Amino acid sequence: MRRLLQISLISLFGLLLGPRLLAECLGNVQGLVEIEVKSCQTINPSEYFANPENVPHDFFNHYDSKTIKATLQSHTGSLMSGKVVGSRAIDTSLNDRTALLGQVIQVFVKKGQIECESGISSKNRIVGNIASSCCNGSINAPCLLPTNYIFKPIKSEVVAKAKTRVKSENPSLADADIRKARGWFKQKQIKPSIAAYNRAIEKGVSLTPVDSYLLGLSYYLEGQQCTKAIPHLEKVRAKANQLRGDLISSYMKRGMLLLARCYAILRDADRSTLVLYEMLADAASFAKEIEIAMFHEDFGWISTTKEFRAFLKKARSQTNIPVPASTNQSS
Repeated sequence: MRRLLQISLISLFGLLLGPRLLAECLGNVQGLVEIEVKSCQTINPSEYFANPENVPHDFFNHYDSKTIKATLQSHTGSLMSGKVVGSRAIDTSLNDRTALLGQVIQVFVKKGQIECESGISSKNRIVGNIASSCCNGSINAPCLLPTNYIFKPIKSEVVAKAKTRVKSENPSLADADIRKARGWFKQKQIKPSIAAYNRAIEKGVSLTPVDSYLLGLSYYLEGQQCTKAIPHLEKVRAKANQLRGDLISSYMKRGMLLLARCYAILRDADRSTLVLYEMLADAASFAKEIEIAMFHEDFGWISTTKEFRAFLKKARSQTNIPVPASTNQSS
């Protein structure tokens, strides 16, 4: 009964405040972005909210004067619109580490951080941290504006360094063919994805570890073309071997496993088990991938070799994973 009453009150509150404040909070976006600003509007609450179209329905009838004044003043600042041209932001709902990239968005910047008249950096680009607010029934800034993103610019003296970080860690993300390749891959359209990636490579775009993995996986899925997949997966391996623990992304882990599987498919037991031993050197990080390797059918031919049996024996000694009975033999 109490739960039904809560739901009813929330629904009534939403109807009073209007649909703009009932935007469903599906995820949380946070992180570093670079925005190419197309327009900038100074938000002076006494002027902006004088227009009835900019005020939620019945807003002034449901709060006392003190709350109304504080709420409106908290929305003092700038409303900027532009395209996200660089991103290291994370969307927790999609497990996306390049959230909003390529999208045209609006962001709220609090007063004193960037002014529309003079604060936009060279070439109308700004760099800073973005954070989404849950505006489901909230009147906190920026929820009375047509955005739920708050943008906090980085100080001018570190903007250049931040831009370099975005571009060096994500050199391919702003390329149209890379975005197309990822889009095709998500739709399980493997051939168009491979073609788009190859167009990007022909233009000289350097693939990120994520894209190197996706291209390698695409070749594998398209008839186990491991000779074409391996060069891209080796790039993932090189990056993964520079890192340890939580710094190794799930894409890198999957890329390492797929590389070992591809070498096994090509009946190269030495190279395949070498990759597996590299994973075993950081067994805590690669626990899931090591377990998969011990049972995966792609290792079928090399599973009888002394190299692979030695790997199984060492894996068993370092983990709690039981060795398959068929391969539990002395070396």
